[in-house]
Amino acid sequence: MDLSFNTEQEQLRQDVRAFLAQECDRAVVRELEESELGYSPEMWKKMADRGWLGLVFPEAHGGQGKGFMDLVVLMEEFGRCPCPCPFQTGVLQSGLTLLELGSEAQKRDYLPRIVGGDLRFSLCLTEPSASYDPWGVQVRGMTRGESWVLNGAKMFIQYAASADYYLVAARTRDNDDDPSDGLSLFLVDAGSDGISRTPLVTIADDKQCEIIFDQVLVPRQNLVGPLHQAWPAVRKVMTLCTIAMCAEMAGGTQAALEYAVEYSKHRVQFGRPIGSFQAIQHYAANMLTDSDAARLSAYEAASLVDAGEPYEMVASQAKAVCSEAYQRVTATGHQILGGLGFYKELDMQLWYRRAKAMEQFFGDADYHRERVAQLMGL
Repeated sequence: MDLSFNTEQEQLRQDVRAFLAQECDRAVVRELEESELGYSPEMWKKMADRGWLGLVFPEAHGGQGKGFMDLVVLMEEFGRCPCPCPFQTGVLQSGLTLLELGSEAQKRDYLPRIVGGDLRFSLCLTEPSASYDPWGVQVRGMTRGESWVLNGAKMFIQYAASADYYLVAARTRDNDDDPSDGLSLFLVDAGSDGISRTPLVTIADDKQCEIIFDQVLVPRQNLVGPLHQAWPAVRKVMTLCTIAMCAEMAGGTQAALEYAVEYSKHRVQFGRPIGSFQAIQHYAANMLTDSDAARLSAYEAASLVDAGEPYEMVASQAKAVCSEAYQRVTATGHQILGGLGFYKELDMQLWYRRAKAMEQFFGDADYHRERVAQLMGL
């Protein structure tokens, strides 16, 4: 298992960091949080022009055909920034799902425009139960003539208001013994009649919506993948996206650590920098330990993907580690900042709020501990 980065990957890291420093500094992050879209279409197009949206997609579909460790580099830098953009839902979740399940025509029609930054997608999986397991999908898909009809509610869908299309998981038949049987995926025009969206107020200001599907007609040819049997591919993509999010969280821990350490070197109390006090030093040491644990767990999972080895268990281990490490690091960072940590003008809260939000995506630490136990046969 090689957890090192090659020259090309290190150059990618430098390029992404320099780009984000120029295009998305912390002042811009705050502006984007307050904006209606939640991201900059101009910056999004620039990232597409650099090939970053297509990093892990095949060249045949407009991508670069790179490995998952390259994606880890990109996601780490997004987490450090932290960069508000629909990369996770619009490119990874939706694009990789289309790559896994889509017909050749669907891949040809949509993937080049996704990686080119011209089409925006949102994957609609979670519902009011907030479950990432198949039983949580209760939106119904029924046939009517030459169309499908969708009814139900999706919840916590990121960047839904700005998406052009939705990939919607729906239940097309019931199987009480196996909830994963009977799940199908549909490509839905976001402007279809019967769709209503309600913005949700979230801790990370990440533009989530509740989406109601009320008698929404979907052309029969917009079924994505096999009828009733979409779940295995959706689970695979969710696992890959979990690893990518772990890298993003790891990048956030590194940035929060650096911010707190730099503050402790310059904040003077009792005639000396607070970083000279043992309590602060121990805080920083614990933060470094957590940051390294998050980073290495994400690297290990990504390296297994590139090696073609089983990665499901390590992905869940990484998510459990990163979810808790990111929260501990940012909470400890606030302790080092003291009362100033409550000010939104300081940057620590940018990572702290995202740490809490990312804990819930793809399941929290307890969810993934249970999954590890299941994969161990317990």
